[in-house]
Amino acid sequence: MHKHRITDAEKRLAYQVATIRQQESRRLGLKISNHWRSNPERFQDEIIGALGEIVWAHHNGRLFHSPLNEFHDIPDDGQVEVRTTAHASGGLVVRENDPTARKYVFIQIDDPWAVIWGWAYGWEVRRPEYEWNPGGHNPAWRIGRTQLRKIHTLKGSPDYDYRSKPTS
Repeated sequence: MHKHRITDAEKRLAYQVATIRQQESRRLGLKISNHWRSNPERFQDEIIGALGEIVWAHHNGRLFHSPLNEFHDIPDDGQVEVRTTAHASGGLVVRENDPTARKYVFIQIDDPWAVIWGWAYGWEVRRPEYEWNPGGHNPAWRIGRTQLRKIHTLKGSPDYDYRSKPTS
């Protein structure tokens, strides 16, 4: 687990990224909300997701790259997918259209802090015991944050402990 203090500049950037992503989705005619989440709720989710990606880039000493129109073709940072929530009891969620061989990092936002809890491969999360569909609208798999691999075992992370078991 790693804690990162979120800056005002990071919050502003996340808002700008979320705005651009929603504008582009509208331009392409993509559905940005649904019958169980309003536009403002969906926009807030987009801000939280962008903030997680920004935090992950900073954690890794990289410039933030804002994926746009990649739709699961390319991982968020080129190597891993970043999944973020502001829910206090949140966990890493993987959906049907998420590649199983990818690495997924889980970040929880608790302003002014972002907590990088850990990571897992998609195939590790997509197990029957992790099936999850709380609203009955969008089935997925969810693994609790305490069940994730420690962040220092993720090769390429600045926290990577080269004495730990290799993860490829």
